[in-house]
Parts: sequence; C-alpha cells; structure tokens
Amino acid sequence: MKELSIYVHIPFCKQKCKYCDFCSFCASAKEQKEYFLRLEKEIIEKAKKFKFYRVKSIYFGGGTPSSVDEKYVIKILKVIYNNYNIEKDAENTIECNPCSVSEGKLLSYKKAGFNRVSFGVQSFNDKVLFSSGRLHDRKTAEDAILLAKKVGFQKISADLIIGLPFQTQNQVLRDIKKLDRLGLKHISLYMLQLEKGTLLYNEVVNGKTKILDGDKQVEIYEKAVNLLSKLGFVQYEVSNFAKDEQYSNHNLAYWRRKEYIGFGLAAHSFLDGKRRANSKNINDYFNGKGRVIEKLSKKDVATEIIMLGLRYFEGFSLAELKKYGKDLKSEKEFENLKNQGVLIVDGDNVKLNPKFYCVNNEVILKLI
Repeated sequence: MKELSIYVHIPFCKQKCKYCDFCSFCASAKEQKEYFLRLEKEIIEKAKKFKFYRVKSIYFGGGTPSSVDEKYVIKILKVIYNNYNIEKDAENTIECNPCSVSEGKLLSYKKAGFNRVSFGVQSFNDKVLFSSGRLHDRKTAEDAILLAKKVGFQKISADLIIGLPFQTQNQVLRDIKKLDRLGLKHISLYMLQLEKGTLLYNEVVNGKTKILDGDKQVEIYEKAVNLLSKLGFVQYEVSNFAKDEQYSNHNLAYWRRKEYIGFGLAAHSFLDGKRRANSKNINDYFNGKGRVIEKLSKKDVATEIIMLGLRYFEGFSLAELKKYGKDLKSEKEFENLKNQGVLIVDGDNVKLNPKFYCVNNEVILKLI
C-alpha cells in the first residue's frame, strides 16, 4: 500500500497574532459547528480514493486547534480513523496555544489518539509576547508544557521565533535553555517573516514598533544553533531540532515529497504529482468551489527536489534530479558551491553544509 500523511486545518483563533499571515480568524460557536460538519463531510467523501493507502501521520494545525471545544477535534480524528487505514504507530500531532489548554483537554486529546503535541510558545518574555499579540504569558507556557508531560505525552514540541519586538539574543538563548530544562526533545526555531497586511507589518511601517533586522536575526540564529548542538539537539532541518530522533515525521513527509492530503479551509495536498489547494474563502469552501489544481512540470519537480532537499539533513539524489532534466554535475555553479564547502557531496547524495543553513535560500536560487 502507498504511504499517505493527513493534514487537517482548523482556522479558528481566539485572537490573531500580530505577525500571523496564515488562514486564521475568530468565529462564533455556530460558525465553528458548521465548519466541522463540512470538514467531516469532506473527509468522508474523499475516503474511497484512499482505500489503498496507509496513513503514517495525522497533523491538526491552524489557526489554533486547541481554541475550539475538544469534542470537535476528537470527532474529526475518530472520523479519520473510521474511514482511512491508519498505521498502529502513526504520529498524530495537535498544535496548541498554551492559553487554550487544560489538564482535562490534554488528557482528552491523548485518550482520543493524539500522541504528539506542539506548543506555540514563541518566547518566554512577557513583554515580547504582549507586543506580538500573543494571549499567553511566560508562566502559562511553562504550565502548559508541564501539564502535557503530566498527562503522559512523550512527544512534545515547542516553537520559538527570532526577531520579535523587544527581543534580545540573551532572551532567545535563555528560552532554549528553559525548554531543554523542561525536558523537551523537539524545538522549532523560526526567523520572523514580516508579511505585508499583518498588524505587525503595519506597526513597523508606521514606526510604532521596531523588530530585529535580518542580519541580527541571522546572528542570533547562529548562536542559537550552536547552543542547541551543545545541548544535544540534532538540526535535522533548517528550523527544526531534535533529541533521540524525535523528528516530526509529518514534516519529513513534506520534505521528502511524499504524498499527503489536506482537509479544511485553505488546506494543501500533494497527490499523483499534482499540487492541490482548497479555497481560502470560507463560503467557497462550504460550497466546494475555488479549488486549485497544479500539475507540476519536470522543471517544477526539479526545483522542488533542490529546494526541499537543501532544507533538511538527508539532502537529495543527483540521479533522481536528473530524471527531471536537471544535471547538476554539468553546471559550473554546482562545482563552485561544492569546492567552497557550501554543498556536501557524497556519491549520489547532495546536502547543504549546516553552516550555510541561514542562507539556504540564496544557495537554492543559485542552483535552480
């Protein structure tokens, strides 16, 4: 049977963070109920197409899945289990905001079949959190992690962001040390992307708020990577670090270009060499309209192999790339990057030297 990963998008939040550019918004209880009914219908309708697939991971993201009544989330997970072939050791992740979980809610998630929880911590500094539009404070974040451990979650991840207003290098390093002391074995570390149209973008443009510039972010990122390495974390992707091989199997499926299906508003899928996306418009989604299908050309596939392969530690195959018309061995830029130590070439395999992860986009552009 073919492998498959499942993504479920829950677009609801109690409040949109100032830096957030994802498809997320506040909604009434009635709107949430209607959404989950439509989501359930979509999941069941598409099940017949995947009877010969085995599901290796399920990921509930958002938005904030933990912001809604847990009965909706648990029902959707049950519907998936009732209609798809889920492996016994499947990785089932739910994203949570520290301020919207309780011991009871986390216990309900675990009993329902979730075995991994990912917390959007972002920072342990209250001033940084408040200025970014986060609803939780430092203590709430720490308490949420401890509750997840208490109810028995063995796999707990936390996100941190570099570049938020009022943030310093020392704060970021202290945050990493704190997560390590709390016993976490997976940390995601992202550099802030200032997206046009967000509240933070408007504040920065209008001079109301200052954020760290790109060079400073890179400097902090490099210090953070060194610290994580000293603490025993393996950098298995540009922004992801793990101990004891607690990698995010769901995200690895993306980077390895494995097939996955997304359910819900604005959810993306990759099936049969095609990229698919549900509409970002809630009314269109409810009516089954606005879906986008993109058939990838050989050039598109080659670009994806390079782009995704240079983001994580396994790299990509030169022979696989050549199947799609891209022979890097014959290109001067490839030889230059190899000779400069930017690329690590071992037979057929190509990886990006971790020292250059912070400029991976520039390297990718030179190769595609």
